[in-house]
Amino acid sequence: MVKSGQSISRALDIIESLSKKKEGYGVTELSNIVGLHKSTTYRILISLQDRGYVRKNSDSGKYHLTMRIVQLSSAFLDQVELRTESHPYLKALAMETKQTVHLGILQGIDITYVEKVMAYNNIRTYAQIGMSIPAYRTGMGKALIAALPPNQREELISRIEFKPLLPNTLTDPDKFRKALTQVSENGYAIDDIENEAGIRCIASVVRDYTGKAIAAVSISGSAEDFEGDALALKIDLLKNTTSGISEALGYFEDDSLRGNQQVY
Repeated sequence: MVKSGQSISRALDIIESLSKKKEGYGVTELSNIVGLHKSTTYRILISLQDRGYVRKNSDSGKYHLTMRIVQLSSAFLDQVELRTESHPYLKALAMETKQTVHLGILQGIDITYVEKVMAYNNIRTYAQIGMSIPAYRTGMGKALIAALPPNQREELISRIEFKPLLPNTLTDPDKFRKALTQVSENGYAIDDIENEAGIRCIASVVRDYTGKAIAAVSISGSAEDFEGDALALKIDLLKNTTSGISEALGYFEDDSLRGNQQVY
C-alpha cells in the first residue's frame, strides 16, 4: 500500500512536470518523466482530473493543467496583498482603541482569522490566526454574510447549524436574518457576547476594487468597553479603517470614481 505522504509527493511531481509543457503529456511519456509505473501515473492523473487540476485533451489524448492552479495562486496572492495593505491600518486601530483587532475572511459558513493585532495591556481573546469558527456568531461573519447577494446569503444560511453557545448567541434563522438587515442599515455588525463570554465585538467589511466584500475587520474587547459614547467612537474608527483599507485595494465609494464596479 502506498503511504499518503508518498502519494502526495508523486502527485506534486506530476503537477510540476505538467507545468513545464503547455500542451501536456500522454500517460506513457509522463510516467517515464516522473519515474512511475504507467498504471500509477494514470491513477494519479484521474484523481487530479476529478479535483479539477488536470484535463485530458480529447484530440491528442494528452493531459494538461487547468486554470485551477492559477485560481489557487491568485487566491493566495490576494490574501498576501490583503494582509500587507491592511496591517498598518489594523495596528493603528488597535493602538487608538486599545483593543484587539482582527482581520477575517468568509470560508463557507465559517470565519477564518488571517490577521490579529493586540494593543498593550488589553484583554486577550482566544481567536488566533488560521483559526476558523462558525460565522453566524461573530461580528465579522454577520458583516460578510450581510454583504452577500440575496441568493448566496440565503443558500449560506440554509447550511448553518445554529447552536446556543452562549445565552446571547442567535439560534433562530429568522432572528439572524433580521440581524443581517440591521447590519446592512448600520454599516457594521455586532457580536453581543455571542461567541466568547464577556467579549463584545464590532465589525465592518473591506471591499476590493470591484466593490465586492472580501474580508472584515473587527474590534474586540471587554463588553463594558463597548457601550454608549465609547461604542460610537469605536464604530467611527472602525468604519474609517475599513474605508482606508478598501481604498488601498482600489475601492472608492464615489460612483464616479468606481466606473463599472459592481457593489454587493
